[in-house]
Amino acid sequence: MKRARWVVIVLAVVFVVALSAVCLHVYNRHGSNQQAADNEDAYYAAEETLLKYLGVDDKKDDASGSDEEIVADLSTNSRFTQRVTVKDDNDEMLPYSGTITKDPDSFYPGTYEISFNQNDLLPNKATVEVEMDVLKGDEVYILTGDKDSGYTEYAVVTVDKYNTVRFSTDMLQTYTLSTTNIAAAQEAMAGIVGD
Repeated sequence: MKRARWVVIVLAVVFVVALSAVCLHVYNRHGSNQQAADNEDAYYAAEETLLKYLGVDDKKDDASGSDEEIVADLSTNSRFTQRVTVKDDNDEMLPYSGTITKDPDSFYPGTYEISFNQNDLLPNKATVEVEMDVLKGDEVYILTGDKDSGYTEYAVVTVDKYNTVRFSTDMLQTYTLSTTNIAAAQEAMAGIVGD
């Protein structure tokens, strides 16, 4: 009787191991291919959603067919948003959140707007670091205000690192960054209109 019980236990273990091996083999042959197909479908769905969000409904309607031309067209006619980094004197990131958005206004090219989740007076000076389309050596004008009420120049910085603008502040508020001297242009326009 004991021998029969051990034989049944051994046969049950062998059966479970064999069944597991067969299931693993079937999954490797068919299941992983399905997973790769699902990943590819998810990739194309995400790409299609992004293109619709950016205003490109159908690639078939594009006469050029060039991905570079599509991206160039999107960057000139769309608003791209990315994160803003705020660092202290020790170059450590501070827990403030903000975004920089490219302004598609053709009257002031190269203009971006920085906005923070909350306007805040900082306990110490901090460095705001953003990425935008600038070259090393370019001058970037940091302004406060808006188009309607007019801009006030906060600072002018020279770019020391490709595509990165840094400026110091002790207050988080909405800033406008531009490679165009908007404040001077508005003053000139006011002078022309006033004459």
